[in-house]
Amino acid sequence: MTNETSLTKPLEVEVLPPSHLPTLREDLATMEKFFNDLTPIYDEVRKIHGAGGIKTKEMRDRAAVLNGEWKRIVGEGEKTIKPHKDKINSFKETYILTPERKVNNRGEEIRGLLGSMMATWDRDEEAAAKAEEKRKQADEKARLDRIAEEQRQADEDHAKELRKKRVAEIRADLAAGKFGDKKSLKAKRTAQKLLQEAGATEEAALTKAAIEEQEGKEKATQVASTVKVAPVAAAPVAGNVRRKYYSAKCTDPRLFVVAMITLYMARDMAGSDRLMEMVQVSDSLLSDEAKRIKTHDGDDNPKHDLTAEQFVALYPFVALEEKRTY
Repeated sequence: MTNETSLTKPLEVEVLPPSHLPTLREDLATMEKFFNDLTPIYDEVRKIHGAGGIKTKEMRDRAAVLNGEWKRIVGEGEKTIKPHKDKINSFKETYILTPERKVNNRGEEIRGLLGSMMATWDRDEEAAAKAEEKRKQADEKARLDRIAEEQRQADEDHAKELRKKRVAEIRADLAAGKFGDKKSLKAKRTAQKLLQEAGATEEAALTKAAIEEQEGKEKATQVASTVKVAPVAAAPVAGNVRRKYYSAKCTDPRLFVVAMITLYMARDMAGSDRLMEMVQVSDSLLSDEAKRIKTHDGDDNPKHDLTAEQFVALYPFVALEEKRTY
């Protein structure tokens, strides 16, 4: 049979292997031989595949022979190259990864200590600034409240003074006979009406003063909230990139899923989909669980305690995929 893939020559090693890999060149040549040995098997398998797969028992038997042969060759290759891999990995671990980890770990220790202290200082400074801001806002509100109260008191005193003055004027007019004979009912009734109006005017002025005081205090709250205090910022230094970020943790996974289902039942697809993005069904865990399924009728492995039907019943909307190895 003519090979569809041309054979390769042993790898030309440009750099001689170090002394602790004395047989590397020979073993690389052996690996190339293994590759060349696999080539006719590969070509024959491709030819069977291109013809539509296994059609007869003889072809199935031949496939089993080919399957065993490629596994044998690959196994020999792994054993041949393993000593070199072990030595190279040991060298890499000792002389490359370990020094790198030492530097990185020490850097992480420094970052952890400095980052923690810097973050604590920043948080404390922000808290102090916020406390100072609240104190100044409270002082400003108290000042504006006092102004509103003083204005109300002044308005009330002014209203009482106006009423007192008006009452004196009405009584003087009654005595002077401006409403007629001061002893007549008509004059007295006119004076009574004017006195009542004077009282109502005072009450209206007092109510207006109370309203203006309340409005002033409400406005004081708004004005005080505009008072801002900025925290002291650290001087910028090259290499220091200050970032603020947050992390989140679900406090009750069951209620989280219930909330998602509730939104789904209410036809709130946007809200349900948003929560669904946070809930991932693990195909990896399902595959691990599927290892409990019996592989055949006579399977007596105690770890295989589920049938395929029982698995599907336990895990709805899960598709089983059967795989086989040879």
